[in-house]
Formats: sequence, C-alpha cells, structure tokens
Amino acid sequence: MSAVELAVLKVLVQGRSNLSVSAISEIVDEDEYEIEKVLDNWYEFLNIQEIDGEICYSFYHSNFGDWIERAIDNS
Repeated sequence: MSAVELAVLKVLVQGRSNLSVSAISEIVDEDEYEIEKVLDNWYEFLNIQEIDGEICYSFYHSNFGDWIERAIDNS
C-alpha cells in the first residue's frame, strides 16, 4: 500500500465523512490527481454523493471503516 493510499484511508476512517477530493488533498497535502487514483481503487467500498455541487466520499458503512482502521493499526 502506498503512502498516499494509507493517508487517504486514514482520513476516511477518522470519522470524517463526505469529504471532497480537494478537502482530502488539503488534509494529506497531496495532489488531487493522486487522491482521485486512490479513490478510484476503493470505489466499490465508498459512499459517493454530491453535496453543494461537489462529489464527496465516505466509507459505505461505519463498520467497514472500523475494520479498515484496525487493519491499518495492525500493519
């Protein structure tokens, strides 16, 4: 797992839901293109919705986010 992917997953599991690519990019201090690549790879596990004209992302279920968080902590 790349450092960018790990950083994005950590942001998503920290209970921050409905974040746009630009918001995630600012939090992890990484290029938006790199964030989009990570989100594309995790697409099937994400809840995607449009809020105020922006596409926002969160994990589709909080339990899944908890499972990811434990997996990250154990690695």
